[in-house]
Amino acid sequence: MAVNIDKPLFIVGVGRSGTTLLQSILNSHENITFTPETHFFRFYLGNQKKSKVNKKKIIKEIEEDRYFQRLKIDTRKILEDYKSTNSMRLIDVYKRLLIDYANSQEKMYVGDKDPKNIELLHLIKKYFPGAIIIYMVRDPRDVIVSRMKAEWSRGRSIYAHIFAYKAQSLLAKKYGQMLFNENFIKVSYEKLLKEPESILRPLCEHLGVEYTNTMLKFQQSAKNLVSDDEMQWKKESIGPLLKNNTGKWKGNLSKYYLSLIEQTLKKSFIDERYTPSYSFKNINIFQFINIKFLEIVYSIFSRLYVMNRVKSVKKI
Repeated sequence: MAVNIDKPLFIVGVGRSGTTLLQSILNSHENITFTPETHFFRFYLGNQKKSKVNKKKIIKEIEEDRYFQRLKIDTRKILEDYKSTNSMRLIDVYKRLLIDYANSQEKMYVGDKDPKNIELLHLIKKYFPGAIIIYMVRDPRDVIVSRMKAEWSRGRSIYAHIFAYKAQSLLAKKYGQMLFNENFIKVSYEKLLKEPESILRPLCEHLGVEYTNTMLKFQQSAKNLVSDDEMQWKKESIGPLLKNNTGKWKGNLSKYYLSLIEQTLKKSFIDERYTPSYSFKNINIFQFINIKFLEIVYSIFSRLYVMNRVKSVKKI
């Protein structure tokens, strides 16, 4: 079976938006496979410094990379070719990895899931003009509460989580459709839980594969993709679908934090039709002034971040 490397799938979004869940569901299709999360595209292709490192050092780094080892395929030939062939680039290594992994799973379509690749849309377009980008969106309040609990992100302040959501949402809104047209597909986490077929059937049609109900029996697929050290924050992705796994923010955020999220991310609430709690009506005047000030700060710095991020990506 020939792997369609010209049309890879990339699942992106703000971290904790349900990207692993969708990855597991799609991976259970008989013609679609996703690699375990290796961060290869971000760590090696999306890192400007890596292009200045000699091949020998890069190969050593890749061989010792615990994420890379999760592929569980024989990569010696690929790395030997990379070392001995002057014209072979890291993108060629990546493509070979995707092809070999898909062949090991006997699947036609292959994908890569890394939420933070939302910041590398221009680079994905450069290397894979025909790529399909699936952008997951979830209630900002649930995303932020989840990030505050996950092992990898709970050490960061709520202000950092809000900034990440605002900046990455802005990147998606500004460049997703512009770069990929109809191949940029937005998926609602809440709708995926409640009406999975209404999400999955159009996705399958877009790929040219048949939707089957077996995609919803994704538990084993998830176990193959989620490592033991990720289970603390990804346990809900191993199924079954929890239709009521929404509104997790209730009782977990103070009125001030709720107001801060709803005001600074107001555009996301409007665009995705999330109902605000209107907690700002119950905060004091000093908190209100503080939030209004932070609205301006987030607006300015998120735009600066997006501008600088895109500029740096285009240089790679």
